[in-house]
Amino acid sequence: MTKTKSDVKSIKKTWENNWFIYKFAFKISPIYVIMNIIFSVVQGTMMFVEHILLIKLILDCIQYKRPFIYAVYYIGAVFVLMALWILVYKSYDAFYKRKAQEKLFKEMNFRIYRKAMEIDISCYDNPEYYNDFVWAMSEASNRIDGVIRTVGWLTWQITTIFCSGLFVVTTNLTGLIFVAVSFTTSYYCNKKINKLSYERDVELRPIQRKRDYINRVFYLNDFAKEIRLSDIKNKLYNDYSDSNEDIKKVIKAKSRKITLLSFLNDYFFNTFILNGLYIVYIIYMTSIGAISSGDMAALFLSSRKLNSGLGGLTHVLPRFGQNSMYIDKLRKFLDYDIKIKSKVDAIQVPRETGTIDIKNVSFAYSENQPFILKDINITIKPNEKIAIVGQNGAGKTTLINLILRLYDVSGGQIKYNGFDIKDYDLKSYRQNFASAFQDYQIFAATIAQNIIMDNVEPDVQKIADAVKKGDFAEKLRCLKNGFETVLTREFDDNGIDLSGGETQKVALSRVFYKDSGIVILDEPSSALDPISEAHLNQSIIEVAKDKTVIFISHRLSTTRMADRIYFIDNGVIAEQGNHEQLMELNGKYAYMFNLQAEKYKDGQVAEAIG
Repeated sequence: MTKTKSDVKSIKKTWENNWFIYKFAFKISPIYVIMNIIFSVVQGTMMFVEHILLIKLILDCIQYKRPFIYAVYYIGAVFVLMALWILVYKSYDAFYKRKAQEKLFKEMNFRIYRKAMEIDISCYDNPEYYNDFVWAMSEASNRIDGVIRTVGWLTWQITTIFCSGLFVVTTNLTGLIFVAVSFTTSYYCNKKINKLSYERDVELRPIQRKRDYINRVFYLNDFAKEIRLSDIKNKLYNDYSDSNEDIKKVIKAKSRKITLLSFLNDYFFNTFILNGLYIVYIIYMTSIGAISSGDMAALFLSSRKLNSGLGGLTHVLPRFGQNSMYIDKLRKFLDYDIKIKSKVDAIQVPRETGTIDIKNVSFAYSENQPFILKDINITIKPNEKIAIVGQNGAGKTTLINLILRLYDVSGGQIKYNGFDIKDYDLKSYRQNFASAFQDYQIFAATIAQNIIMDNVEPDVQKIADAVKKGDFAEKLRCLKNGFETVLTREFDDNGIDLSGGETQKVALSRVFYKDSGIVILDEPSSALDPISEAHLNQSIIEVAKDKTVIFISHRLSTTRMADRIYFIDNGVIAEQGNHEQLMELNGKYAYMFNLQAEKYKDGQVAEAIG
């Protein structure tokens, strides 16, 4: 009973998942979906007419000594129909089908992209969800095409079975016994094969991801120097070999059962029953005069077509189940209930910059993990310059992620302008911040697009001011195409690759271009030399006089300009005050500053930072 309920549930899930894709395809491109079915019916019917009915008619002409012209008429009519069919199908295939497929792929990928833009950042920390995310991105187009093709194949096989089966039934009903036995056994055999294939794919996926990572390491420019100047390649070779061994083990474990089941399905349940026992049966019926020789030939061909159709059906039906397993992951991704989102009655952020109140905030990435931040209390008033400092891993960036509401706090509360930040419209709230993170990214686009982070026409004067403040103007003057210079050679052979410091200046120029009341700079000078760092600090002072600025850094040259400094150690605020107060305290901040001070004592840099 339990098994029956499980089977019903599995069939229902298979139907729902395939219908989800099919309904989507029909909504986006109904003509393509309808024509796919029509062409499948026509193709199955034409094959029956050409391969079976025509042969029967010709043999009838010979057996009953009808005029030769009858055979010519039959053959001519079939060839005219075939010519028209091929012309229509090839025209459809060349002029419409590919465009319709691309339209479907585009619309589905846009749905995935929009969802990817909305999902919580915490999803990237969940390996199971991230695997579903990767599968959704990589399998979406394949599954759309797979469902459409599977429905087409099913329609074709059903048409073939109907035409051939109708002929068998009307000519010799006993043949249905052979057909029923072959179909039933073959169906359950294919279902088991597809389940084993899916289980194999699930086991292989994480191993293949590891192997794909090694592939990327060897061809990406990012790793080229390290590989050539170290022996890390030996580890990668070993990891690649281990991955291949693991893949072989998984394949071997599943292949024995798949091979045995495939043999039973292809030989015993199909070839032996229909192409063996049934053929013997119809020869016997002909020998005793129960059917004519013309009927025998037609039944022989029909049985082969019926066998082919049923064999195809036993392969096609389990494909819906296989598609369903992949589609289920796609649907889980698309149906994910976003936790960090705007309330129904969310309020808009006021235009005037407000106070940020961080009250008793604690945070852990999950219930089973330790707290990254514990009982943090900070008040940031409008136009204040705040520095959050500490060693790497102290929780500085995590705190900024909470302020930006990329994560929600585990305990405590963050308020902006007197309201909990959860009360604000999320987009409106985040628009109030201009940020540059230490793990910034450069896109395969023009310098202008990389700065304005949009595809609109840039404000030329505004972008020129931004690159000047970001200390990128000098480099820009050396580029032949100026703002229209394409970054990276991903899609343009004439694109350029900037140095680490130069790309960081582009990322900082983004902050200066965006007119937001609060500026967040996460390790803003990590890739800059001391002189560029000093210039950056000066730019920040000039441009942010009427803005709130939050620095996150473990390089303390930046902190001297801050109104207040918070030193975070092991997730708690260990010290706070301005630079002079913390130096007098002679605690962890002073110790860290003195360790770094030698870098900032020479000439131009010392003068620049005061």
